[in-house]
Amino acid sequence: MFKALFIFAAAAIGIAAMPAKADIRPARCDCATEQIWENRAKGYAIGHVGYLYSFAARQLRKFEVVYADGGGDPLKTGEEGRSRQAEEDDLSAAKAVNWLPVESRYATYFNDMLAVRDYFARPLSGIPISYEMPPNAVDARGNPVGTYNGYDVVNTPAFGNNLADYLNQRRAEIMGQNVVYGLANKLAALLQSIDKVIADGELLKVTITVTFSDGSKMEFVMSADSNGEAKRTTNSGKDSNNNPIRETIDSSSGGNYIVKPGDLDGFYQNMLRQGVTITRGSGSRILRYSCTWNGTRLSCVIQ
Repeated sequence: MFKALFIFAAAAIGIAAMPAKADIRPARCDCATEQIWENRAKGYAIGHVGYLYSFAARQLRKFEVVYADGGGDPLKTGEEGRSRQAEEDDLSAAKAVNWLPVESRYATYFNDMLAVRDYFARPLSGIPISYEMPPNAVDARGNPVGTYNGYDVVNTPAFGNNLADYLNQRRAEIMGQNVVYGLANKLAALLQSIDKVIADGELLKVTITVTFSDGSKMEFVMSADSNGEAKRTTNSGKDSNNNPIRETIDSSSGGNYIVKPGDLDGFYQNMLRQGVTITRGSGSRILRYSCTWNGTRLSCVIQ
């Protein structure tokens, strides 16, 4: 079953508890002092309302830039008026900053980010998850994804699509199979509303290492760039004997490959479809292929 990095209790509860989608674009601020916060906010035009955040200071702040003396043309009101006033007077006017309350949904989102960062002790863009594919796993269309191995996914594009769909369907469970409920819920919520709330700094990126029943592995990524959908990482596969599953052939593809019997067909088909000249062996023994790059193509022979 799952051997992820943390526990999830109830996917339905997690989804129900997810905050509304965020629609702000806070800017990162390496703010160690109050004066730095003030100066960073004053870099915006008079009338601007925005957000600053600092993971180091553990704060998300909302602010408005105003005239220091309360001045400005009283006939120019509203956002459009403030914009015109800013264009005319911003370079010469003295500025002040009004700190405003942060909306609760954004404060919750930011606090969830802090909790996930604290748990993994790394940036949000580098969250690792390990997932062991159950041998009997099927996707929503009944495809037996639990029977796949790394070569299957690379050699048959439909299998890769099926597996990505399965990971998306089981996302909440995968995000938190072995974690305390609260943290798993937070991570699932962040992925569900992954619309770049923190667009000027770390974007949530979860790398899922899928281990198939034969021991082969493949990486999939869920990130802001894919709107939280699973995308397979090219050239991330390893077969059951830890050989790289090649998807591009170049000078680094040379060397020896010790191929187990169960991987012989997959290895052969993968190399063949990429134009590799290969002498195929027979029998049930482990085979060693010696592969040589001649500058333009790869050739493999049995040692």
